[in-house]
Amino acid sequence: MTGDVTAEVLSDQDVIIYDKNVLLIGDERSNRWTNHFMRSNEDRIDFKLSSGYVQLGPCIFSGQVGFMSLFPIIHETHTALGVLIGGTTLRSMFDVIMLSKPTIPPMTRQPFSNTFPDFIVTGKETHSKGIGGYLAAGFWGYDWKYDEKSSYVSYCKPESDSHIVDEIQKHKRTTTKKDEL
Repeated sequence: MTGDVTAEVLSDQDVIIYDKNVLLIGDERSNRWTNHFMRSNEDRIDFKLSSGYVQLGPCIFSGQVGFMSLFPIIHETHTALGVLIGGTTLRSMFDVIMLSKPTIPPMTRQPFSNTFPDFIVTGKETHSKGIGGYLAAGFWGYDWKYDEKSSYVSYCKPESDSHIVDEIQKHKRTTTKKDEL
C-alpha cells in the first residue's frame, strides 16, 4: 500500500483502462469501475464486498468490516493487478487505509507494508488492537481462490447462515433488476 510511485487519479466516470494496475476504493454500488471489474472477473475472484457484509471464500463477515484485496484483471490481451479497498462503513474503510500509516510520524512508510498479505478483513476491534483485530488475512491460492492453508480466519460464518444468504439473494435480485434497466 505504500511505495515511491506516481499514480494517476481518475474518476470512475472516466474511460475504463485495462492495461494498467488499478486501486479501487468503494464497493460495487459506490464505484462504477469496482462494479465493472468485479463482474468481468467474477470467475477469477473469490470475494464479494457488499454494503452489509464481506464474503471471502466460504466465509461471510458482517457488521463493521473493512476489506482490502489484490485481484487479477484479465481483459482480452491485457493482464493487470487490481487492489480493492472497501468496507461496510466509512470507519471500517478508514481502518484498512490506516494500515499503511507510519507508526512513528517521521517515518516515510508503515513498517512491513511490503509484506501485506493478498487480503485483509478488519473488524470493529482492528482500530484498537491493530493486527490482533483482523477477522481474516492470507494469500490467495495459485488460482486466485480462497485457500484455508495459507489464510487466517478468526471465525467463519458459512454461506449457509440463512440470514446472510437472504441478504445475498436480495442483493443479487436488486443488482439483476438494475442490469435489466
